[in-house]
Amino acid sequence: PADPAGDNPPVPDGFAIRTMAERGEEGALAELQNAVFAGSWGFSPNTVEDVRAKLALPGYGVGRVVFAVDRADKPVAYARMRFEPSSTVSAGYIGMIGVHPEHRRAGLGRAMMSTAIQELRDGGVGVIKLEVDRDNEPARSLYRALGFRQVAETVWYEAVLN
Repeated sequence: PADPAGDNPPVPDGFAIRTMAERGEEGALAELQNAVFAGSWGFSPNTVEDVRAKLALPGYGVGRVVFAVDRADKPVAYARMRFEPSSTVSAGYIGMIGVHPEHRRAGLGRAMMSTAIQELRDGGVGVIKLEVDRDNEPARSLYRALGFRQVAETVWYEAVLN
């Protein structure tokens, strides 16, 4: 995947991009993820402990999370990545991307995706994978515009136990 223009689009005015590693903001990431996905089917709110546990897994880490921040340096969008080293072709995985509902439609989703792609590319990956909900057409449209193509479809079953 590559940005169609061949380079990263500009970050929208009033925002900057930085890594989470600069400040170790597990709480900010949990809060942002909860705001982004509130009301989404199957989503359970994250705790700081959940975020720490995920970031401690192999291939993850605070250096694999990028934030878009506003002028007050508050995270308003993010992308979380994972590296999957291999002896053949290393893969990168964009595990989550989200933009706070108050900041959607400002170009931050594209900026976060382009940043994640560049981070993974700089890390030496040969392929980038991601998953998206079939009903999330805005995200699917963005991913197609950035050169991703669908290679599989997953059917998810869930049973609620009382």
